[in-house]
Amino acid sequence: AFIRPRSARRKLPRYHLYRKLDLVSINGRYPWAPAPLEGAYIRQLTPEDRPVFSDYVAKKQLSRPMSFPFEVENLIQRIPHFDDGQFLGAFDVHGDPIGLLSLWNPDLVQHVVPVHWSKRATSIRGIFKSLSYLGLTKPLVTPTGRFSFHFANHIYADNPDVHYCLLRRAFQEIPKQDFILYPHFEGDLASLPPQGHFTTSTKFGLYLIMMPEDPIPDFLRPRMLAPPPDFELTYL
Repeated sequence: AFIRPRSARRKLPRYHLYRKLDLVSINGRYPWAPAPLEGAYIRQLTPEDRPVFSDYVAKKQLSRPMSFPFEVENLIQRIPHFDDGQFLGAFDVHGDPIGLLSLWNPDLVQHVVPVHWSKRATSIRGIFKSLSYLGLTKPLVTPTGRFSFHFANHIYADNPDVHYCLLRRAFQEIPKQDFILYPHFEGDLASLPPQGHFTTSTKFGLYLIMMPEDPIPDFLRPRMLAPPPDFELTYL
């Protein structure tokens, strides 16, 4: 009598798991890490590079199941303190684009502060601090400090070797105390964590919310080794 009766056929939304992804953190590099590809030249982009890489990204997005219009002007307006210099472009020996990556520091919009350190996390922090004196890793945050990291977004590469070169160069570009976070979707062999580096990962899932009467779209059907969707960590 005190509970409002509800219909058993309420139109509640359905949640469909689209793709699983790992949030990969790059914290250091072993001395025996593979050398970068000799035929790949990586540099920061300038406004003059926008047309070339806009065409390059447009071609790459044709095979992506989900993508967003790539306009540098829109990114600069939407993301605080973002400009062309935060793009790293990879070129081959002929000067043609073969990869792209952008770095962005989210400290301007959010801070990540640890609330509690477990015994395991405290041990890892001590190990990373010791290895940082040898130049192998970057020290983790102090117990009362906040994490400092850079998001790696807009990652496009012709092959896994170029992907490795971009992440390796990005790791060298960021400040000494920072580390890199980038998304790796399940089944995407081209964006596996780089070899010879200290990496950790956190599990996430990308879901699609639909009403019960909506038909299931074709891209939700399972496919082995399907290309990943475009996904920016700025959405987290």
